[in-house]
Amino acid sequence: MPERISLEGKVAVVTGAGRGLGRAYVELLAERGARLVVNDLGTDVSGFGKDATMAGQVADLIRSRGGEAIANNSDVSTPEGGSDLVATTIEHFGRIDLLVNNAGICGSQLFEDATLDDFDHYWRVHLGGPVNTVKAAWPHMVAQRYGKIILVTSVSGLFGLRGQATYAAAKCAVVGLMRILAIEGAEHGILVNTISPIAYTRMHPAAGSRTAEAEGRASEPVELSRRRSSGWPAMVVLRRTGSTMWEPERSNVLPSSWDLASTIHI
Repeated sequence: MPERISLEGKVAVVTGAGRGLGRAYVELLAERGARLVVNDLGTDVSGFGKDATMAGQVADLIRSRGGEAIANNSDVSTPEGGSDLVATTIEHFGRIDLLVNNAGICGSQLFEDATLDDFDHYWRVHLGGPVNTVKAAWPHMVAQRYGKIILVTSVSGLFGLRGQATYAAAKCAVVGLMRILAIEGAEHGILVNTISPIAYTRMHPAAGSRTAEAEGRASEPVELSRRRSSGWPAMVVLRRTGSTMWEPERSNVLPSSWDLASTIHI
């Protein structure tokens, strides 16, 4: 059983934190003592519309439990939004220690029907979001000689899923970005990880991942299907294997008690 990790006094920023996994990350980090910046634009699952109350509700929840949290509604898919999010964090807390790039959108569309604009829509959120927030946070972490950054990929990008070309292309690009950030951040005391979580949220039905199966068509690669049926884990975690090298976990080696707080310290 790994020792319980305390994040007492650390300042953590989580994007897409108004619902689903992002909210779960915020609650966990607050439980471990982190001071939180809860970012959420409040869009629908496809990335349209706005609801400024989403982030505020989660921040209120954390404060009601005795924690410290502020809400932020910046659009991290833009450079201005990424800069505003980090500037707000520094203004309120004076530093930024942890950055969890969770914000995302989802839908289902065959490659033959997707336009370059459709790909761009996903790239701006899933890849542009981390680029914009990390770009803004990087100088502060370099100056501190300390920082933990979490990027989020997906089994859709790592293995493939029918109807997910736009989403998967962006999510797999996140892995490449992580590898470079890990290399360049090591000399500054900045640790970068990518996680690939599995959970049933509002994104799951939006992905249409079961439609193809109901129609008798394969929705995922045969090899991955076999792995799942023979006990392969549904979550793929990329772990650091040296000072700058990374590789995908090929079996369920992480203790069941490991969580995001543990991942931050890998």
